[in-house]
Amino acid sequence: MKKAILKSYGRKGEKIVNMNYAAVDKGVEMVEEAEVPARWADIEIPEEKIDENLPKWIRKIQMPVNAMKGDNIPVSDFTDLPDGTMPQGTSSTKREVLQLIFLFGTARNVSSVICVPTSALIPVSVHSL
Repeated sequence: MKKAILKSYGRKGEKIVNMNYAAVDKGVEMVEEAEVPARWADIEIPEEKIDENLPKWIRKIQMPVNAMKGDNIPVSDFTDLPDGTMPQGTSSTKREVLQLIFLFGTARNVSSVICVPTSALIPVSVHSL
């Protein structure tokens, strides 16, 4: 990390480089071992059930993106919208999608994909559950 710091911040001066070095050193100093209960090795994660009544775009594009699996979406799933636009009317299913997302605990990127104003509410909703 220190080589990267020197490369990234070297031209900003020795003071900045040393401040970043100190931050790295403090981070290493503060690392603590966390005990992981042995029973966690036996936890079964339920398979995600997707409502087949949801629009294809939500099932095939939006939900994988929300689950941080967008790199696994085949190009063929984008053929309906080759210009990158979102289909009209997807906000009508927002409540159902949010319920699914909260149920499975993957609330990442929901607001940016569904609706920008919702972004102010989601962190509060997630933490109040």
